[in-house]
Amino acid sequence: MRRAFSLVELLVVLSIVLLLMGIGMRSMKRDEKDAQVRGAAEGLAAVLRQTRSRAMSEQAAFGVVFNIQNQPGTSGLVLNNWSGGHWYRVIGPHQLGGNLNSRALIAPVWNLRDDANRHFQPNFPDYIANIADSWVSEPVRLPARQVRFLALADIDEGPRRTQAPRFNNSPGPIDIYYGDGGERTYPRPWFGWFDPAAKKWWPWGGYQQAVKYSGFYYEGSGGPIGDSRNPDSRVFNNSFRRAELLDGVFQDVDMNGDGDVDDLREREVGFALWRIGEPRPLVNADWMDACIVFNPLGQATFLEWNQGRRTYEPVQSTAPTPGDENWPQFRKNGCNDRAKNCSDQSLVDQGGQGKQYTISRWDYLQEDCNAEVVHFEGHNAGYHITLGPDAVVDGNDFPDARAVLDAITPAYRVYVGSSGAVQVMRVQRRQDAYLDGHAVWPANPSDWLQTSAGNPVFRRCRLGWLHQDKATTGYALQRTGKPINYIVTERMLADRIWWFDE
Repeated sequence: MRRAFSLVELLVVLSIVLLLMGIGMRSMKRDEKDAQVRGAAEGLAAVLRQTRSRAMSEQAAFGVVFNIQNQPGTSGLVLNNWSGGHWYRVIGPHQLGGNLNSRALIAPVWNLRDDANRHFQPNFPDYIANIADSWVSEPVRLPARQVRFLALADIDEGPRRTQAPRFNNSPGPIDIYYGDGGERTYPRPWFGWFDPAAKKWWPWGGYQQAVKYSGFYYEGSGGPIGDSRNPDSRVFNNSFRRAELLDGVFQDVDMNGDGDVDDLREREVGFALWRIGEPRPLVNADWMDACIVFNPLGQATFLEWNQGRRTYEPVQSTAPTPGDENWPQFRKNGCNDRAKNCSDQSLVDQGGQGKQYTISRWDYLQEDCNAEVVHFEGHNAGYHITLGPDAVVDGNDFPDARAVLDAITPAYRVYVGSSGAVQVMRVQRRQDAYLDGHAVWPANPSDWLQTSAGNPVFRRCRLGWLHQDKATTGYALQRTGKPINYIVTERMLADRIWWFDE
């Protein structure tokens, strides 16, 4: 006679089946996320390789430009791609003449000349109009609500300035350390920093209204950006033509005959750089804020971060004298509202348009101290773009580091070598024991909070990358250590560890 299953036995079996089903569903979702992020990373890598091949075959420079825009209405605390604002696009070509050195590409790529073929520095509207004319592909959007850019560099430096060597190894103007002024959330590596005490995750590129210069929004006279939209309008008269500039006349002209003057280079009276309420990109591709350029030899250079915003200064308050050889200076309508500088002495008020830094691009490069972001190309011989699953919530509150890792993995990093090689690498999520047996830096998380000139951070990492002790090398900094590029653990998140000091 067969014995029937008891109710308890049936419930036990049912519980086991449901548990196995739940594990299987979670595994399937994880695999689906992995496929989505990996597919987006492979797609980006393919475009980068194609762009490099085009630069070599056409013997001209081509670039891939990146855009990051949160969904309007969200805070900006974390990056999200809810409305498809994370995308990239190919720009080109730019003729380099006989100079094939990739270092030459640090200069703004799409400059203008006047009718007499004389070089001059264009104003900002000219600059962005040139960019608009130079796209050679449509935007490639990361899948909305599925994949986002986690980082476009290795480090987000935040609102920090520091003393730095010039080309002649003399010191820069001032020293400001991580942690000065009470700010504790910077620097932020590509995977961010989780504060266990506050239970908050501070991601690369995250924006804090209470912290000036956080994120990359360039706040300007409009003040804090509360909802990823412009808080004000920037409108001014602008001349796209030299003759009108010299006589002080501004005129709207329907240049393409479409019956309006709404296109770039047509509206000069009341030209709107941006308008209140419109979406505000954190990283603006239309302004070429972040761009990897390949030269005709196939070499890659990540151009200066936000180079256009920093290069072009605001319009002068008075018109130039006709015939004045310095007339191009009048054309530098700009928007570098919060570009950081080494010294507050160059922070000036420009006609009610907010505080503007007037540091030149070449000073920026020589002093090597103003970068909002840091690439570890000196250690890695290249650059990283990091992709991960899209944000689920608009906030940075997490119960622990494990929850943060759940939110940002599976992640993939696209590596672009200075030589032009492109690889896709999966970020491995490891246990903290992985760090055992390695000399990690910093050895003590509290090092980030010290603000004296003798602290370990200033001595070893004052420009965002690890170097030998400043006390022994002075201003001739020598790189050392090894970045942790493709591993992430809970301890790395909580202690801000991303270096092996060996």
